[in-house]
Amino acid sequence: MRKQLLISMTIAVTMALAGHGYALGAAAQPAQQQTLVQELMTLNGMRAQLALVAPVIEQQAAALAVNPDLPKRNRVAAAALLRQVFQPEALLQRVSQHLEANADPETLRAVLQFLRSPVGQRMTALEVEGTGEAAQAERAQWMAQLAAHPISDVRAQQVVALDEAASVTTTATEEVVLLSTAVAWVAAAARSATVRVDEQRLQAFQNRLRAKVRPKLKEEVLLSMLFTYREADEETFADYIAFYRSETGQAYRRFMDAAYLGALRDAAAGAAQRIRTQVAL
Repeated sequence: MRKQLLISMTIAVTMALAGHGYALGAAAQPAQQQTLVQELMTLNGMRAQLALVAPVIEQQAAALAVNPDLPKRNRVAAAALLRQVFQPEALLQRVSQHLEANADPETLRAVLQFLRSPVGQRMTALEVEGTGEAAQAERAQWMAQLAAHPISDVRAQQVVALDEAASVTTTATEEVVLLSTAVAWVAAAARSATVRVDEQRLQAFQNRLRAKVRPKLKEEVLLSMLFTYREADEETFADYIAFYRSETGQAYRRFMDAAYLGALRDAAAGAAQRIRTQVAL
């Protein structure tokens, strides 16, 4: 499955738009495509990943609500709208819509077959477990013991290989950029219904942010994978990497990244437009 972005997004965003092409193939009937996507969302732990966005948005919304540069009525409305559009279930629906419209059904079927396999089920279970509150406390203990129980060279090489095959750091970086951009768009809209974000300045901001957060994110991603997969045996891990290196795995990575980042981008643009409409009233 697509590697969960088990990273400290709150830290990354505080430190401060891209997608992939879709695979092409035989078209499925709408109802069949919807069924495939629904099963994919059930098997790949996407809900757990989307839940990680909520605390980041809450922090940004709280800051927006007390921003003295914005009219009080507008900033309160903007904060509420930001929370609303980035709710996990709302994002899940957006991701599903992207996949239903664009993902290749034959690739979906092949991915589902893998996710149903022992390797797919085992690694997905570890990823979902790694997003829970209990896991965060356990991770602190695990990190404290690293000096006494160092990671093996084989496992260190495996997490680096998975990061490269699944483009985890790259996607995490784009996630930070998109969430930060969302806040900028909404804040600009709350300031004035007529003022628009300067695209050149925005692009420059995004490029600076990418360069700034990527090294930190890469370190965090690798640590997260070491923790998340600590109970996975080497053979299972190797099979997981092999899946992502395969043609099917690469196609899966591309359409999942495009759907996920597209959902974030749509939510951000929608929030900005809605607050702009409210401000104009």
